[in-house]
Amino acid sequence: MKKGKRYSKTKIFLYTIFHSGFVPQIALSFSSTVLSIIAIILEKKNVLLFLIALITTLSILLKSIITLSKEYFNKRTVYKNFVKEDVVKSTKELTTSAKNNGYFWEDFNGEHYLTSNSVNSFLLNNTLSIKINYKKPKLRKEQREVLYNTVFEKINQGKNIFNANLVGLKSDLSTLNTEITVEKTDYFSNITSNDLIYYQITSKDSYNLYDGKKITLDNKGRLLDIENSPASNILGASTIAITTDGYLLVNQQNGKNDVNEGCYVPTGSGSVDFNDLNYKLVGEDKKHLLLDQKIVENEIEDYLNGVKNETDFKNFYKKPLPSIKYNFVKDSINDFSSLIIRAMERELMEESHLTEKDILGSFIYGYIRLLNRGGKPDFFGITFLNLTKDEALNKFYTQTYINLKKELVSKSSLTDFSEAVKQTAYPLEKVYGKTVPKDYDENKLSVQLYYSLNFIGKNQKIIEEKLKEFKKN
Repeated sequence: MKKGKRYSKTKIFLYTIFHSGFVPQIALSFSSTVLSIIAIILEKKNVLLFLIALITTLSILLKSIITLSKEYFNKRTVYKNFVKEDVVKSTKELTTSAKNNGYFWEDFNGEHYLTSNSVNSFLLNNTLSIKINYKKPKLRKEQREVLYNTVFEKINQGKNIFNANLVGLKSDLSTLNTEITVEKTDYFSNITSNDLIYYQITSKDSYNLYDGKKITLDNKGRLLDIENSPASNILGASTIAITTDGYLLVNQQNGKNDVNEGCYVPTGSGSVDFNDLNYKLVGEDKKHLLLDQKIVENEIEDYLNGVKNETDFKNFYKKPLPSIKYNFVKDSINDFSSLIIRAMERELMEESHLTEKDILGSFIYGYIRLLNRGGKPDFFGITFLNLTKDEALNKFYTQTYINLKKELVSKSSLTDFSEAVKQTAYPLEKVYGKTVPKDYDENKLSVQLYYSLNFIGKNQKIIEEKLKEFKKN
């Protein structure tokens, strides 16, 4: 659940000014100007002296405003294919640490990611301890300078932008490292570091000011190890839900999402919130009335196609509709593995409208670093549900319908609770022994779902053994 502020163009403009470092200088110049004017009015003997002081302070004020505008607002972001080609080519060479831990590059639809079979096996069979840095690093000057333009362009594209506090990874995953260090970070830190790897920020006169890849690659063009990277490296967590009658559930994202917009994604997928370290999401079904699923699906389809069914909105909230009441309860985690599982299950509950009672258990099986997001670390798991396919789909579509109606009424986004707008069930038996089912359009398949389906297809035995373990407990 995004708990940061939703940013408008005005908010990001003000945020940029207050974090630019120019506010004290401008405030001092402005106050000096006001005092000079007052002094001129009260003390007429030294009018010339005060006029000189006034002109001086005004010139300082004007210079500060011009510098602020030039360094923070007079920018444009340029995506350059040749930059991506150069990065993909140079990062084929791995660091010594990556080689020693069996990392290699995989590619899906032009999205490259780093993975290691030995590290994934280590994750599957071990619990990792955790070390937490609670102090959030400040944005570096070059990050502050490109922030306004980066966020402004996303808002212009219709994206929902929030600056939530997140968890950043500071340790590399290896078969020898059993303690993982994390630190507090936020979304703005991520989009001004990792996400700019293929971009160059220029002034409007095309003077190059910021090369995005410099914060994520070393001087040989290799992807920096996590422990040597100054980038945010926010943790991603994705899980595929499996029902009691042998179906896996796949979601399709809202077109307004900042990442994977309109794509098929795992049942729960998102970033690890900083609150996940100390708070657990719990949900309670307040009512159990289910709407007619066909009607619900048709209305959601209309919504996605731009058809707004604006009838009966005034009476909408008077109907005895089902709902889930969510709360966060204090519950600190003790290890890194528990943090990832908590984040996976929270995203699953939020995006698929489930409660903790609907979840039997989860396990972690994979870790990758996404090149197109500057080596951002993503973790993968599987969650077994206490629900059948029909029960899970009914909960998803009923609550999604209610949320979309609320959005139309309030004309605002409900964030994670309406990020997924479609859910489909796919028989496990058709995935086992295969790579990616041909039913899905590969152009709309997220790399996270591709990676998840590949694991399921190749590891029927592991999944069945894990299910038996959870049922015993």
